[in-house]
Amino acid sequence: MVRINGKVAKEVEPLIQNSSLKKRRDQKLFNRFMSKSGSNTFSIFYKNIRDGKNTKTDFDPLYAFGILLVKKNTVEELTEKIKASCTMTRQESLDFIKSRFSEMDGLKISQIKADLLCKITLTLVENPARGEFCTHLDCFNLEYFLRSMEQNTVRKWICPLCRKRCLNLRVDKYFGDVLE
Repeated sequence: MVRINGKVAKEVEPLIQNSSLKKRRDQKLFNRFMSKSGSNTFSIFYKNIRDGKNTKTDFDPLYAFGILLVKKNTVEELTEKIKASCTMTRQESLDFIKSRFSEMDGLKISQIKADLLCKITLTLVENPARGEFCTHLDCFNLEYFLRSMEQNTVRKWICPLCRKRCLNLRVDKYFGDVLE
């Protein structure tokens, strides 16, 4: 059982005896409304249940508990941090575009058309961004993407265009220049 300031935050039931689960996944156990400004009391109570199958009779298993204290940035703060530290230069962006078409031997491409509208909001992209693993040329609006992740409880950080993992966001300077 986990208690915060004397109130039960989470009751953890033992795993079923024949469960295929060997351990529990990391979980967010409480939200900021359970804590208060200043000192807080965080208590963990656990009971070692010996079921004969998942634990040995002469072995006391070790447990690890962790508490992470994080500062939540606003979407605006995070947007500015990403723009300051994770921007593709104009040349990096041009090299990225060229690499997308270098595989097509024998074809000459005189122009490329890219949509300057965000595919999700259908408005002009303000801060064009894409994930590190994205291979598409079009960009999405960075601030909108961060707002959608803030409101999403699952937060899988998946690109809204190509559905690939989108952990390292990069602002595209070339598309930003074109938009200006």
